[in-house]
Amino acid sequence: MKYQVQLEIYKGPLELLLKRVTREELPAEQISVSAIIDQFVEYLSGIAIDIEEGSRFLYLAAALLAVKARLLLPCHGDEEKEEDYLWDEDHEGGLSESAINEYLVFREAAASLEKRAKKWRMSHRRPVVRERVPVERCSGDDLTRLVKAFQGVLQRISSPLEPYVVEGITFNIDEVMEQLFTRIQTNPDGLSFKDIFNKTSGKEVVIITFLAVLELIYQGKVSVRQDVAEEVLLIPG
Repeated sequence: MKYQVQLEIYKGPLELLLKRVTREELPAEQISVSAIIDQFVEYLSGIAIDIEEGSRFLYLAAALLAVKARLLLPCHGDEEKEEDYLWDEDHEGGLSESAINEYLVFREAAASLEKRAKKWRMSHRRPVVRERVPVERCSGDDLTRLVKAFQGVLQRISSPLEPYVVEGITFNIDEVMEQLFTRIQTNPDGLSFKDIFNKTSGKEVVIITFLAVLELIYQGKVSVRQDVAEEVLLIPG
């Protein structure tokens, strides 16, 4: 992808950054994923929408979050390593639908780490032992439907009638997650996935909203279901 990361300790392609963090050549605790997302949103505001570029970024950003979690959280003997998974030929050549589906299944498995036991390695905070609460996990099929529904949203906004100026975004992912979770809680029978996107929303808002949905699913707060009309629904986890 053409987007270049600009961090204090690294400047270059996002793919190479992910490789170096995975191989522990760069300290994971000094890599700010939120800063990378903000930079990418700013980068998108200056170019025509590119669904493949946006999808590629979503995959790499989510993979970077997963690698950071593996490096910064206590390790368990029965956990599988992601290195081989992250760098097969499909991913090097460009993001495919199967790559998205496989990675989302991986994120579902990672949801067993419901709460973070530690935020940073070598933290000086007092460790907090949290009781694990059983979480109903989404199936791989449900997550596949979610990705396809998001692709439909991107296609609907991919051809704006007129050029427009993108103003600065005044909210962050945490705020979007909080707003989404509140809406989903008030709709226990299911909130339609497509209804969380405003038809006039810019591509930056759409991407941030989708990242917020992925993070809510990862934290076990939200599940994905499909109704009889085959509409993708978000329900409280």
